[in-house]
Amino acid sequence: HRDLHSFPTRRSSDLGKMLNLKTHMAGIPANQGGSPKEVHTAVDIEGHVGKDGRYYVIDFARTLPPELPNPKDPNHRCAHLHRLLRSELVQSNPIPLCPDAFSGFIYGHPLFKEHNLEVAAATQRLYQSVIPSVASVLDAQHEDKSVPAFDVTERLHRDGINMRHLGRMRDAAKNEVVRTHLLVEAVARASKCVLSRQLRQLMKQLR
Repeated sequence: HRDLHSFPTRRSSDLGKMLNLKTHMAGIPANQGGSPKEVHTAVDIEGHVGKDGRYYVIDFARTLPPELPNPKDPNHRCAHLHRLLRSELVQSNPIPLCPDAFSGFIYGHPLFKEHNLEVAAATQRLYQSVIPSVASVLDAQHEDKSVPAFDVTERLHRDGINMRHLGRMRDAAKNEVVRTHLLVEAVARASKCVLSRQLRQLMKQLR
């Protein structure tokens, strides 16, 4: 739900432009008895005017477009809700991207296939261009093994690469120093997830 009457469309339009998001129609299509609306951000972002007269925006969980869903992923059906592209990648994309791509919010509208294809192309750009390019830069920077370790998270995020793609980064890298840094980061993150899950299970048993 979006309080369109109290939250100026211009403000949501400005936000969409800042993030390089594509204006689109969302909601049940008119030919199906609905009243679709033109939106400039993800449809479930809400804009309101408080009793104090100030503007408030909430529900940012799906601010950015999703990564192209992978049918082989067991969470494929819900991937568009949580596997999102990073803002750095979206802002560097040649064209604006629809944040509601691959969702039911745009299904049935004339341009929904176009929206999905554009986000799919951005995902492929990440896989085939951005990741190999960053890997090549890191390889070149670490030819001298005496170079100190780099901040993996900061370096990948700078170019819009999600940390879930550490495996793709390591596959693309050739320099053993770089590959070792990426492996250590991946193992540390995986270990953290395993330990967190075990601690949650232990807490349930102690209750």
